[in-house]
Amino acid sequence: MLRKLVLGVVVFIIILMAAVIAVPLLFKDQIVAKVKTVINDNLTATVNFGDFDVSIIRSFPDLSFTLKNLTIAGTDTFKNDTLANIKELYVRIDIMTVIKGEPIQIKSFTIDDAKIVARVLKNGKANWDIVKPDTSATTPEDTSTTAFTIGLQKYALTNVDVIYDDASLGVYTRINDLNHSGTGDFTQDLFTLNTTTTAKELTVAYENVAYLNKATVDIQMPLEIDLKNSRYTFKETAATLNELKLAFSGVVEMPTDDIKLDVKFDAKKSDLKHFLSLIPAIYSSSFADLKTSGNFALEGYAKGIYNEKSMPGFGVNLLIEDGQFKYPSLPTAVNNVQVKTSITNPNGDLDKTVVDVSIFHIELGNEPFDARLLLQTPISDPAINAMLKGKIDLAAITKIIPIEGTTLKGIFTANIAANGRMSSIDKGRYDEFDASGQASLINFEYASKDMPMPVAIKQTQMSFNPKNINLLSFDAKIGKSDFKADGKLENYLAYALKGEPIAGKLNLSSSLIDVNELMGPETTTTAPTTSDTAALTVIEIPANIDFVLTSSIQKVLYDNLVLDNVQGKITVRNSTLSFDNVALKTLDGTVTLNGAYATPTNTKPKVNMVFGIQNMNIQKAFNSFNTIQKLAPVGKNTTGNFSTKLSFSSDLGTDMSPIMNSIYGEGALDLIKVVIEGSDLMNKLGDALKNDKIKRLDLNNTRVQFKIADGRITVNPFDVKTGNALINIGGSNGLDQTLDYLFKFQLPRNSFGSAANGVLDGLVAKANSSGATVSLGETVNVNALVGGTFTKPTIKLDMSNATNAVKSAVKDIIDNTKKQLEDKAKAEGERLKGEASAKARAQADKILADAQQKADAIKREAANLADKVRKEGAAQAQNVENQAKNPIAKKGAKIAADKIRKEADEKANGIVNEGNRNADNVMNAARNEANKILSTP
Repeated sequence: MLRKLVLGVVVFIIILMAAVIAVPLLFKDQIVAKVKTVINDNLTATVNFGDFDVSIIRSFPDLSFTLKNLTIAGTDTFKNDTLANIKELYVRIDIMTVIKGEPIQIKSFTIDDAKIVARVLKNGKANWDIVKPDTSATTPEDTSTTAFTIGLQKYALTNVDVIYDDASLGVYTRINDLNHSGTGDFTQDLFTLNTTTTAKELTVAYENVAYLNKATVDIQMPLEIDLKNSRYTFKETAATLNELKLAFSGVVEMPTDDIKLDVKFDAKKSDLKHFLSLIPAIYSSSFADLKTSGNFALEGYAKGIYNEKSMPGFGVNLLIEDGQFKYPSLPTAVNNVQVKTSITNPNGDLDKTVVDVSIFHIELGNEPFDARLLLQTPISDPAINAMLKGKIDLAAITKIIPIEGTTLKGIFTANIAANGRMSSIDKGRYDEFDASGQASLINFEYASKDMPMPVAIKQTQMSFNPKNINLLSFDAKIGKSDFKADGKLENYLAYALKGEPIAGKLNLSSSLIDVNELMGPETTTTAPTTSDTAALTVIEIPANIDFVLTSSIQKVLYDNLVLDNVQGKITVRNSTLSFDNVALKTLDGTVTLNGAYATPTNTKPKVNMVFGIQNMNIQKAFNSFNTIQKLAPVGKNTTGNFSTKLSFSSDLGTDMSPIMNSIYGEGALDLIKVVIEGSDLMNKLGDALKNDKIKRLDLNNTRVQFKIADGRITVNPFDVKTGNALINIGGSNGLDQTLDYLFKFQLPRNSFGSAANGVLDGLVAKANSSGATVSLGETVNVNALVGGTFTKPTIKLDMSNATNAVKSAVKDIIDNTKKQLEDKAKAEGERLKGEASAKARAQADKILADAQQKADAIKREAANLADKVRKEGAAQAQNVENQAKNPIAKKGAKIAADKIRKEADEKANGIVNEGNRNADNVMNAARNEANKILSTP
């Protein structure tokens, strides 16, 4: 009995272990299939993953699913833009929901070692918007068909890097080494979710200004969750940023689409040192040694309803009294820091926001610096009362804050005041707005290990009035480059307060601008290649800048180009950089530029230029521009100079190089003492014709007209005389190096040898024996069809023209007799035709006149209908914009209104086009009928 019992236990354990191993394998395909089905059914993204594993041992008695190397990449606008890259995703699943075929219940999940990049374009389009639209949104959701349910007990994110880049708001946030975990029973209606969040580095920037730079984060937040009532309560939440400790409390309720907020925060400790730890310039490795004194307080709140039509009221208060701080190792302290700032909004109406910096006073050593700002009604009519006054010796900053490896010098002085309403500026009533003062920066120097080159400003001086800023002088040097400027900036207050365009007229002069140095070192690790540009990204032209720049630059270094004596007017306006008679010298020639470079929203950058080039060296141009290398590879074997006037347009790629298939251009190329020698094409032509002289092509004072379109450069036929041969050349070549040319040769007979000439003399003798008088000239016409590629050309000779010359001479005798008979018949026919033509013309003219009246009526009707559609669309769009009350709603309303206007315009254009087509059809039918009448004998 004992042996049987032991044997039974052993067999049971073996069966149990087999089940533990087998069950995951049995249901592995089912789970993976459901995951893939959910992904494909719900996402418009490219999702890939590597190895995966289904196990019960790791999570007994539950089932675990582990996915390796999960990537989610966008499509369309965000093609090749990776939203998420997760090294490991671990999910714990209730195995019974799998066995019973019920919706799979997720009990826990972990994301480990991940990189998440969230981007928003300027138009508000986000790369995480990858969920397919719900086509059944009008019907209630059938939860019985949901593939997964949430029964979470815990979750965790470990070693996660997050980037949030929102171009629509100008916000950039980066979190490195984020670790977040939470525990709580999501199956309960009321439970507490205990979360812990840490991050090694948190960077927050707005409009390229960093307000937090690599700050450490530690948040302990127990959150009471009432799922039944959608109520979330913060319980004893503590957050630490660097050394600043904040306490959060309050409630968030979301029973409907409205979000009800009642939250507040304040600093747990009133130590000024903790607040200073948030200032990037002050927080350093020796921050622990900083000595501080003074009182500090920070608090804020948000209370009210948030939805599409309203925002909650909010407020933030910052107070520093009698502040002072100093590093013991440095000689100078910051003394008498007094700050009183409040930002308040009582009810969520942004126009009721008040920014009040009533006190801002610091003393760097013994030098005081004061500022004040009161901003009211910022949306409807900004009212500003501001002041900035003081002098800062920048060299003293290095004596206050430990900045290793940095040189900082210069004296900044300001005495500026402004008081008035924006409406006074808008209406040109400058006497009602008090703005005056001046600012200067003298003998400024800055260099650091993070800067590729030092910056020095000998002097810059500005004066202010309500209408403009006068730049009295600007004399600076950045690395090797020097800049001098003066001019005027207008509408600067509307630009600062409302984001309206700023206008200016500036004069710029320089002896040298080294663009290569200003762009910084190459970041690529690949071998260098000859190209038009360095490793660039798209240079975006701001939409709210309207500058006219008159420049005079002695030398510009750009990639491998040297541009001398750059003169002309450059305008920045409407996201477009325009060139007006800009002239320069480069590559032994002179260049004039007219045209524009534009960066329209959400489309590729575009360039549209007219180049005038005089006497430029071909070899230097070929080696400097990869565009020429792709369009005209024969330049490698070409010497001499050229001139051209070229109209050129193209889309540009992210590296600022032309997208070849988008190039369109046309122009004329004047070749001056140009020689093509050693090219595979000309060598092969010479071999095919047994004529070595053709292998060298001399193009002296030759004009070539060409067009670039659809990835090909088409050359109009032109004549070239080389030696005692005449060549007519025409055709095209593509960006793929393919050739399609026709070479028409007129070659001396003696270049064909005695055998070929004997055959030609025999044809002449045979023709003359029939009574004709035929002679053959001293030249022979030969056509060469050129195909293949520049490196592997193919040649097909056509010598039929030589024998056709003999045949045509014999044919002339027969044609002369035939022509006499034809002339007599034609004269009789013309007489009869004249009698009928007058009657037919009158009938045809009446048909055309009637058709023209009908066509004009069709066009008028279409134009009236199109005008009605446009007006209705404009009214509907304006109504949508008028209903929006806050900036967020206005932004959405603006997008919707623009879409309505665009759709109305497209519909109106379609109506007009259809009317034009119908009118054209009427006229074409009338013309056919008229032509038929006129052509009837």
